[in-house]
Amino acid sequence: MQQIMLKQILQPDMSKAIVLRCMSEKTLKQVQCELKKEKFKDLIECKKFGKEESK
Repeated sequence: MQQIMLKQILQPDMSKAIVLRCMSEKTLKQVQCELKKEKFKDLIECKKFGKEESK
């Protein structure tokens, strides 16, 4: 799953630390949702795809 997430979110200018933090705190579905949003306030609705087990 990590490889899939890396392919989905990896940009040449992103540092490895940002990518690793994103993988550890977000689900693939949440990242895909965020990538489709154009406005910052729209990212809130992507939180429903976040990891539940971290609570």
